[in-house]
Parts: sequence; C-alpha cells; structure tokens
Amino acid sequence: MEIILRLGDPDPIEEVLFSRSFCLRYLKAFFHSDRILEVSPEKVFTVGALRELTEAQTVLIINEDELLVTPHLFHILPPLLADGPWSALVPALSPARFDHQRPPLLYPYHTVRTFLETADILAKSRPARPKTLKLPAEWPCVFLHTEALDDLPSETPLEHLWSQWAIEGRLGTVDTCFVHRFAFVHQSPREDLIKLIPETAAKVLDVGCAYGALGRYLKSLRPCHVTGIERNPHMARAAAAFYDTVLTCPVEEARFEGRFDAVVCGDVLEHLLHPSTVLRYLWETVTDDGVLIASVPNTAHWSVVLDLALGRFETVPAGFLCSTHIRFFTEEDLLLLLDQADWSVELMERDESTPTPTGQRFMETLVSAGFGDERSLRTERFRLRARKKRRGL
Repeated sequence: MEIILRLGDPDPIEEVLFSRSFCLRYLKAFFHSDRILEVSPEKVFTVGALRELTEAQTVLIINEDELLVTPHLFHILPPLLADGPWSALVPALSPARFDHQRPPLLYPYHTVRTFLETADILAKSRPARPKTLKLPAEWPCVFLHTEALDDLPSETPLEHLWSQWAIEGRLGTVDTCFVHRFAFVHQSPREDLIKLIPETAAKVLDVGCAYGALGRYLKSLRPCHVTGIERNPHMARAAAAFYDTVLTCPVEEARFEGRFDAVVCGDVLEHLLHPSTVLRYLWETVTDDGVLIASVPNTAHWSVVLDLALGRFETVPAGFLCSTHIRFFTEEDLLLLLDQADWSVELMERDESTPTPTGQRFMETLVSAGFGDERSLRTERFRLRARKKRRGL
C-alpha cells in the first residue's frame, strides 16, 4: 500500500503552514511506512498520471493537506476494499459540508489524545460496513484499488472519476472511521456570536475577520455597515469582497472614522500580545451604548488539564492549544481582564459537552479529591457580551 499526498501551494497563513507539517508528522507516525509520496496536484491529475506514479495494489490519495488521519483508517478500509465489490472507499469527515458524510461521534475532541480516544470508540461501536456514497460529496481522501483503473482512458480526471464511481455504486463510505479537517477553522460564520449582536447595531467592527464569513452572514441577515480587521493580507483580500471596509493591520495600529455599535472579538484575545491594551483601545471605539462580543477558549478544560498531568502541552493547528495562541485564560482570568479594561459583562455563556470516558473518570477523580472545579473542567469556551463601564466611577 502507498499514500499519495497531493500538496499544492499553501495559503500564506501561519496556522495553515503549521497544520501541514503537523498532519504530515502524524500521518507518518500512524502509517509506519516510508511509502508516502508528496506530489503537486497537477502531477497526479489524471488516471494515466496515477498509473505512472505507483504500482501498488491499494493507494490512499490525500487531496487536502490539512487532514489529520487516525490509525483506524489503515486497519479498517484496506481489508474492506480487498474483500468487497468497491473500486474505492472513503472515511467519514469531521467537519463535513454534507450530513451523510459526518461520523456519528459520541464525544467531541480537543487534543490528539481525545481525538484518538474518540476514533477508537467509534471504530468499536459497530461493524464496519461500507455504504454507497451519495452525491453531492467531498473527497479529502480516497482509498482505491488500482486494478479499477485498468479499463479507463488515461486522460480521465481523478476528480471526475470519484463522482462517476459514486453514481455507478462503486464508491463506498465507512462511518466507523473518520478524518479531521483543519481547513474549516477560518470559515465559520460564527452564528453563536452574531446572535449576541443587538439588532439595533448599525456599525459593527469584526476584529480578526479572517476570510470574512461572519460579516458575510451578518450582512445577509440585516442591513449594517461592517468593518473588518485582519493582519493577514491573504485573508483580508478575501474578506474585502463582503465587508464595507477591511483594514490589513494589527488591531493595535487600526484607526477608524467614527465609532461602532458593536465590536466582535471571536477567538481573538488569546492571540494578542497585550490583550488588556487592545480592550482599552476598543473601549474608545465603541459608542456609549455599544457592546463588546467575544469568545475565548477555556484553558482549564479537562482535556488540557489531563495532558498537563501526563506531562504534555502539545500545540495543534486549531483549538485550545492552537499554535498561534500566546495568552491562555480561565474564567477568573478573563473576567479580571475585562474588568480592568472597564468592560462590564452582562451576559456570559459557557459551551459544555459530554466528556469521553477517560475525561469523565479524570474529572471525577479530581473533584472527589478536592482538586478540581467540575464546571470549570467541563467548560470548553466562554462567550460573552459586555458594555462599557463609566471611567472614573
């Protein structure tokens, strides 16, 4: 078996560059083979090019370079492909654009350890039985029999081939294994934050707007003027297609005309060298009745605490320990930071989810011994709305 990793030019984004090396490192660790061929997409675009590249009977083609696989793929899919009528098989996708490609996960995951535990639970939860993949679908990675290519014209594009095999019932999906896709992290419209923006907010500032998904969605809901700040030029150019104004600079250097009714900092504060200075500056940019909307990951979540207890502090492409985080918050730290910057929190929401069995045992052990606060350990993220305090009072 061989793996063909189709690597295009990465987006010039720090997290993306880190993600590629991170995912490749784990791919090599889980596959335990040197037969990983890294090629540009145009060099393996057609059936003929694939035939020339490999003589292996089974090939895994990875079409997205920010793809974290699990060892279960290599245990589950190749035997099913060898013994069944399928020309190709694909795992479930997390996240996925289409419901029929999502894995039936019982637990969320936040670290590599919880990712692997969740994958192991899924693999053991039911028999691995391929189902015909419905269209529309996505193809981040595909296991295929190279024998299935024998009667095909050499010029057949691989992207067309996957769809054709799906139509013919020759391409199956297996939901007892899955891959994680980091590429989605900058593309969320953040509906959870938009719902906290007052309906009366006519001017909105989106700090760290990335590709502009939040502003694009907000403007589809209501008429408003949206300004974005994004220090990465590549993402700023994409956001400019949807925002009224996009400033390509650090938020500390941004200068505005007029003031805003709402400022949004969606997972931003943890990336700032001086978050207190930025919060004080944003205080000045907001109208007297304006609001600050923010979300911040909770570093006291059980998965991070467990890793620390085991001597680990592994940065990842996205999540609690994202490689570009330079500040880390618990609830007490966050509330103190806001108070010192003259913001009064009027609403605080906490995201919680069911812990994995290991996480549940770990929390129960800590709490019963008097060394843990269960609510803090269960909280994944804080989401808040704050208003300006009157200075000098």
